[in-house]
Amino acid sequence: MLKKLITRKNLYIPIKWFIWISLIIAIFGAIKNSDFLMLFIVVLAFLLTLTPLFFKKLNIYFFQELELMLISFVYAALFLGEIREYYYIYWWWDILMHGSFAIAAGFISLRVLYAMDKKSGFKFNVSFLAFLAFCIVMTAGAMWEIFEFTIDQIFEAGMQKSGLVDTMVDFIIDAVGALVAVIFGYFYIKQGRKTGGLS
Repeated sequence: MLKKLITRKNLYIPIKWFIWISLIIAIFGAIKNSDFLMLFIVVLAFLLTLTPLFFKKLNIYFFQELELMLISFVYAALFLGEIREYYYIYWWWDILMHGSFAIAAGFISLRVLYAMDKKSGFKFNVSFLAFLAFCIVMTAGAMWEIFEFTIDQIFEAGMQKSGLVDTMVDFIIDAVGALVAVIFGYFYIKQGRKTGGLS
């Protein structure tokens, strides 16, 4: 049912434009208030929501559900989480964000790797592609923790909250989510190769 709703674009387009417009408004608000930390985070969020467009330039396409998930995650993690302080209002927000990021990033990484493998003609083992996708997610998670640490050191923003404990919990959630994604993606690709229905 959700797939039908998004495919018909009666959810996909409005939600995407709502996110973009709200981020643009937030950018002007940050400029007006000379809030450079907020400006940096909102601009970063806006640029990341354009990631699917970048992949389309490379002729790599995602299901609209997955694209909407990516854009919504960026909005929820950076704008709602940091700017609207959902991380402090809701204790479970950080867990939700890292879990959903790991799952979405795992699917996206495996999809991109499969597309690149198919174009190259190498036809790597699916297990190897799944392992690479898992490593990409964990690397992205590590880079995010470095980003949080850097912002905390420069702006004293408190993004890492309880420090080491917060960081390790985030890594564990990233690992579990990535593992779920690549296992599901592994069987999805294997099935697609057998039936010839995966492009």
